[in-house]
Amino acid sequence: MLGLGIRRMRLYRGWTQEMLRDRSGVDQSIVSRLELGREVQMRLRRFLDLLGALDVGEVVLLPSTDDGPSSSVDELFERGRWSNADERARREIEGMLNRRRSA
Repeated sequence: MLGLGIRRMRLYRGWTQEMLRDRSGVDQSIVSRLELGREVQMRLRRFLDLLGALDVGEVVLLPSTDDGPSSSVDELFERGRWSNADERARREIEGMLNRRRSA
């Protein structure tokens, strides 16, 4: 969940993982594992460095539901650059996980 949020923000900014590394000081391999939902042992300070580099204003945690969008935040994700970044992040993660499973 958090990794998908990091990926969304990174793609929204138009950055590569390397660019996020340069701006946050967090190693690219950690960024990659975090975005993929892999277990990452990371100090809170380093996570806050990522959020600061991405200029995150607020973190919103929402309950998941089986019947669709749960708030107006979901409507935001369905429009414009957010929608594109979200879709791209999900496709990239699915592709990477599929390649790893088949290797």
